[in-house]
Amino acid sequence: MTITFRNLNTLLATGVVATTFLFGSATLQAQGNRGANGASNGQPFQALQEAISAEEAARIAADAAEAAIRAQNDAALQDSIDLLNEELETFGADTSALEADVAELQNMITYLETDLALLQDDATSNEAAITQLMDDINALDAELASKQEALSGSCAAGSSLRVIYPDGGYLCEFDDAGSNLATLARFSGYASVPRNARAYRVYATCPAGYRVTGGGHYSRSLSTATEFNVLRSYSPTSARWEAVVSNTESAVSVQVRAFALCSR
Repeated sequence: MTITFRNLNTLLATGVVATTFLFGSATLQAQGNRGANGASNGQPFQALQEAISAEEAARIAADAAEAAIRAQNDAALQDSIDLLNEELETFGADTSALEADVAELQNMITYLETDLALLQDDATSNEAAITQLMDDINALDAELASKQEALSGSCAAGSSLRVIYPDGGYLCEFDDAGSNLATLARFSGYASVPRNARAYRVYATCPAGYRVTGGGHYSRSLSTATEFNVLRSYSPTSARWEAVVSNTESAVSVQVRAFALCSR
């Protein structure tokens, strides 16, 4: 049975009532034991002693009940304190674990930031390297554009080399001593006709002041399997000879040169 402070008050009240009742009963009994003239019959002190004993017993019972309630309340309070201490210990452990996780995350963030900085430095270095590489490529392109192709071919007997062009073409001048007729042979450089080309134009142009009087074309190949067709070889203008080449049957590119005979 659970004893509360309300139960304690009830017990104390009950003990007081019981004491009063016993004391009153003893008094009445003492009075009833008197003689006709009010003299004592010898029992009033015994009744008073019994009332005092009963009151003392009630007080002892009330004290015991109060002590039991206090003990019960103290035990319940101690249980609550122990539970709170356990919860505090658990909370402390959880807090320590969270702090460790936060520290680990911070370390990871620092590590990633360091990697990001290194990557940024690499990107900056790569951009500089790419810029330098592009400058080198542009310089190389300019050098290639201005380079002299190797001369491939020679002038026919009775003529001599007059001009060499950057694309490897050249100009031959026929010997015309004692003649008012100046005749030249203009050879273009070799043009690479790519595979699957259907109408690739290769041409040779006469120098200024000269007119084309004839022309033609010829080829060279780095492969014996090269097959191509010349769709047309003609003079589209008064100063140029042109060959229209188809390379749809060959597996590789072909090298074709046009030449023009020029007079004035």
